[in-house]
Amino acid sequence: KGMPTCVDCAAGKFASSTSATSCKTCNLFCPAGQYHVNCGSGEAGACQPCKAGTFKASEGTHGCTACETGQYSSGLGHSSCLNCAAHTFQPATAQASCKACDYTCAAGQYHTPCGLSIDGDCKQCAKGRFQVAGTNMSCDSCASGRFQDVEGAGSCKTCQPCSAGKVRTGCSGVSAGTCTSCEFGRFKVSANQSWDSPCERCSAGRFGQIGTPQTDASHCVVCSAGQYQEEEGQTSCTS
Repeated sequence: KGMPTCVDCAAGKFASSTSATSCKTCNLFCPAGQYHVNCGSGEAGACQPCKAGTFKASEGTHGCTACETGQYSSGLGHSSCLNCAAHTFQPATAQASCKACDYTCAAGQYHTPCGLSIDGDCKQCAKGRFQVAGTNMSCDSCASGRFQDVEGAGSCKTCQPCSAGKVRTGCSGVSAGTCTSCEFGRFKVSANQSWDSPCERCSAGRFGQIGTPQTDASHCVVCSAGQYQEEEGQTSCTS
């Protein structure tokens, strides 16, 4: 008769001695934070700590699991993953660390929130708002006397005065406002006037003559003899 031959152990079994008559079943049980490796053929294998970026929450025969996006595990043998700290993020799985958020944006932009699995991005400021270049998380509203009618602005525009005889209203936010003529009985000169300076009223004893320019005080005419006007800003005198 021929010499007997040896048979390889099946998957999940091993024989550690040279004279084994049977194979033993691999014991894959490991504590939390560890997994079993190298069991088969002539080795029983051993428990090894989970690699960085993975974890194993409980004891058992199962392997280690990759950390999800927005989480990490540094070093070996973790039983859980940690969430990325404030101002850090991680968009990939099975990572040993998180990345630092970069909030830098150009003028006229702001950065959306960054954290966990999201790095955020730069967005344009809306109309009526502005922002200088930097690491800003929001845009600022235009101050009084200023406006911005386009998106993505690094500053606001200054409200401008109207020409003589007109007054500007509604300049703020997203609008430059509009210029409208002073009412009769009122006037406005252009020199040294701010954008929101009101029209001046004709003084008592005078009236605003309809049809005459409202660009200076000459619009206001003295009441004729036998007439009077007690109130300011009127368009006629009383007999």
